[in-house]
Amino acid sequence: MRVAAALALLLAPAGACFEEGPLEQVGAVTEADSAPPEDGAAVDAVGSDTAVADTVTARDTEADSAPPPDTATVDTGATVDTGATVDTVAEDTAAEDTSAGPPCLTVGDCAAVVGPDDKCAGQVACVDYECVIEPVVCPDTGDPCLVSTCDPATGACVETDLCMCVPVGALLCGQQIDYATSEPGATAVLAGYGCPTAMGAGLGPERVYTFEVASDQRVRVDAVSAGVESVWVVGFGGDGCDPGACEAGGATAAAFDANAGQRYAVVVEENGAGGVVSLSAECGVTAENRCNDGVDDDGDGATDCADADCAGVAGCVGVEVQCTDGVDNELDGYTDCADEDCKPYLPCTAVEQACGDAIDNDGDGATDCADGECVDSPDCAGPPTQEALACFDGIDNEPDGKTDCADEDCWNEPQCLQACYVTPPTATCGFSQGATNGGGKTRATTYACGPGAPMPGKEVVYKFPATFSTTVSVSMSSGSAPLALYVLADQGLGCTPLHCIGYGPNQVSFTATAGNDYFFVVDAPEGVVGPYTINVDCGS
Repeated sequence: MRVAAALALLLAPAGACFEEGPLEQVGAVTEADSAPPEDGAAVDAVGSDTAVADTVTARDTEADSAPPPDTATVDTGATVDTGATVDTVAEDTAAEDTSAGPPCLTVGDCAAVVGPDDKCAGQVACVDYECVIEPVVCPDTGDPCLVSTCDPATGACVETDLCMCVPVGALLCGQQIDYATSEPGATAVLAGYGCPTAMGAGLGPERVYTFEVASDQRVRVDAVSAGVESVWVVGFGGDGCDPGACEAGGATAAAFDANAGQRYAVVVEENGAGGVVSLSAECGVTAENRCNDGVDDDGDGATDCADADCAGVAGCVGVEVQCTDGVDNELDGYTDCADEDCKPYLPCTAVEQACGDAIDNDGDGATDCADGECVDSPDCAGPPTQEALACFDGIDNEPDGKTDCADEDCWNEPQCLQACYVTPPTATCGFSQGATNGGGKTRATTYACGPGAPMPGKEVVYKFPATFSTTVSVSMSSGSAPLALYVLADQGLGCTPLHCIGYGPNQVSFTATAGNDYFFVVDAPEGVVGPYTINVDCGS
């Protein structure tokens, strides 16, 4: 009886591991044990108990299925048989663990394991001697310009340079590409152009096109739109754009000498105004085709009106080569002897000798008494005005070392007012031009600001109409030539050195007011002619 009870207790936990009713079987064994055995049947009862236990554990191990000897001693051994049932539980647990993957020493042992199609979702690996599927985690590069992302096809981490230009297409010779600034493809990663005209360029988004030629030739690139700040040509290679290797740029056009087989990047910088951009490339340029845009089209070192190709073009400053034909040959508003270019030549070397013949004898535009040379003529006698006595008498009346029109007190006199000649092109924000002052005039000489010494040499004047209020920085570099930079404001008298608001000699910054006109003047001492480059930058 005690043996049967012990056997029931041992079998109870094992029954909990089966979904089929071992507990009922155990109960049956208990009832059998509780019946009083007949004489000589005790061993059979124990054997019956043992058979029940064998039935429970038969599915677990082959060892348990062996029939035990029909003795009470073996019945005690049924306890061992029950231990086999515990082993079965352990084996069941192991069967669940095998779902994690087969064992391995290296990943080569996991060839039978198939990973997902998306390699980034998981890759087969041997971890802790077991084949597993591990997701790909790309490392942080630590560089704000580099981001590491997973390639789903290979599962490899690929670094992408966020600060590298991405071309949207290729620009070809003779081609015009029209696009809206709202179209996708713009980046905002380029700045620091190596060209000397790159003051402040690259602050907005840009759009990049590759460009190359089959033979060496001069190329001009134009980007026409109100939404364009500037266009640049830089080197392009395996590492993308190289703003430091700047070939040309500034304003909305650039010209450069393209080499065969070399790749370039044409970069169009936008200013945020939006609109449609027309980008074009003209190849094989051999002449100065445009004479008022600040670009040396043919690369001969002479820009716009300073190039002989622009001689006779309307608006270009040239030389009044014919001084007696009654024609304004250079279209600057002054004809024959009234043009200073003719002053050294006959008949323009004459003076107003007859002051009452109603003839402009010296051809300077002032006739008889209206000419300062007739101030002392009897033909002009009469009660002179105070201004005439003060400003045209050849006397330093104050005295302050300045006589007549050289004295600023006389500058408002019509005959003393120096009206500078404005040369094309018109300057705007981002404007840049290389030229010489040799094509200028000598209209502006005495400035109300600056060192005070007259600048009787030839000056070049650029008009700057302020379309919005902003800080403007104008710079001028002239190498060894002693040129000077002045900024004038139109205060109702147009362009005159009387209204000088800033002096360089090489840079002037000022605040422009929307709606006002300003003038940038590159002037020189008498007889000095030299090359210079002027740049205009707006904003802080």
